[in-house]
Amino acid sequence: LEIANNSIEEIEEGSFSDLRSLFSLNISNNDIRSLQNGAFDGLDQLGVLILKNNGIGTVEREVFHHLRSLFNLELSHNKIAELSGFHFKDLENLGHLILKDNKMQQLPADIFSPLRRLRHLDVSRNKISVLPANLLYGFTMDVVNFSFNQLVDINESALKGLQMGSGVLDLSHNDLAILRRQTLRVSARKVVLSSNQIESIEPGAFEGCDCEKLYLNENALTEVNSDSMQGLVVRHRLC
Repeated sequence: LEIANNSIEEIEEGSFSDLRSLFSLNISNNDIRSLQNGAFDGLDQLGVLILKNNGIGTVEREVFHHLRSLFNLELSHNKIAELSGFHFKDLENLGHLILKDNKMQQLPADIFSPLRRLRHLDVSRNKISVLPANLLYGFTMDVVNFSFNQLVDINESALKGLQMGSGVLDLSHNDLAILRRQTLRVSARKVVLSSNQIESIEPGAFEGCDCEKLYLNENALTEVNSDSMQGLVVRHRLC
C-alpha cells in the first residue's frame, strides 16, 4: 500500500486494522508529527514499514508492538530525538533499521537488545556523542553506520565481539580524538574512521580487530608506532 507524497497529518488508532494481510506500507513524505499507540494495530503480516521524511518528533512507546513479522523499518529524515529498547520489544524479526537524519543525541545501552536478527543499522546524521556499553555486543551485522554524528567516545564494550564478515563499520565524520584501548574488537571487511579528529591511538585500541581494509585518513595523527597497531589484523589495505 503506497500513500506517500500526500498531506497526511495523523494515523488514527486502527486505521489499517482491516488490512490484516498487508505486507508493505509506505507513508513517507507526508506531514505526520507523531506516531501514536495503536496506529498499526491489526497489521500482523506487515513486513515493510516506510515512514521517512515526515517530521515525526514523537514515537509513542507501544506503536510498533505486535508487529512481529516486520523486517524493514525506515524512519529516516524525521525529527526523532528519543527511542528505547521498549519501542522495539516485539520486533524479533527486524533485519533493517534506518534511523538516518534524525535528532537523536544519545542511545540507551539496551536500545537494540531486542533486535537479535538485525543485520543493517543506519544511525548516521544524528547528534550522538557516545556509543554506550554493550550497545552491539555480540551482534552479527552486514552494515553498521554511525557516520556524521558527534561521537567523542566509544565505550570499550560497545562494539565488543561485533561480527560483520564482509560488512562495513562506518564511524567516519565524527569528533573522535582518542581511540581508547580495546574499543574496536570487531571483525569486518571494512572499518572506516576517516574524517574524525583522531590524534592519539592508545596501545591495544585495535586489539582483536580483524578487517580487510582500515581507513584512518583525514585525521590529526602526527605519528603511528607499533603499540598503536598492537593486535590489529589488516588483510588488504591500511589507508
